[in-house]
Amino acid sequence: MTTFHLTSFGCRASQADGAALKRQLAEAGFVEAADFAESEVAVLNTCTVTATADAEVRQVIRRIHRQNPRCRIVVTGCYAQRAPQEIAALDGVAWVLGNSHKHRVAEVLKAGVLGAEVLPGPSSSLPDEPGTGSDDPGRAPGQVSGRVMVGEITSEFHFAPAFPDDRTRPTLKVQDGCDARCA
Repeated sequence: MTTFHLTSFGCRASQADGAALKRQLAEAGFVEAADFAESEVAVLNTCTVTATADAEVRQVIRRIHRQNPRCRIVVTGCYAQRAPQEIAALDGVAWVLGNSHKHRVAEVLKAGVLGAEVLPGPSSSLPDEPGTGSDDPGRAPGQVSGRVMVGEITSEFHFAPAFPDDRTRPTLKVQDGCDARCA
């Protein structure tokens, strides 16, 4: 069984998405590890509200890759949506999934872990042959090493968990909007 460790950066909306991602990964058969050092997959659910937030994510990516070079790093969230190529160029990053593809993390990981071909959505970008970070002797510094899946955020993106995570109340993500007429 493949182990994962997930960390969410930023606001409550990001925390709610992180809880939904964690549940999605568990339901797909992945097992949560206590930390990145013990995990085969690291999922970073990012924020990009400031340059400091971006720098923190890059620092965590470098730390994970240094401490656990075999760990496959998946970066998703707002920073991944805004600057996918910048993130994909970092050593150790295997996949960059913008908010447009965040809801497909378990599907992408399952396909990647099993060695199957990942089928991107119609508006996504997916390089043919990703490198594996600094272990890839054919990759020049700054060259993209991770697969990138980023596109327009559509109604398919509605990714609001309807369950509480480790809090006493669930977070209602009004920023994603809602096309349900429940009121």
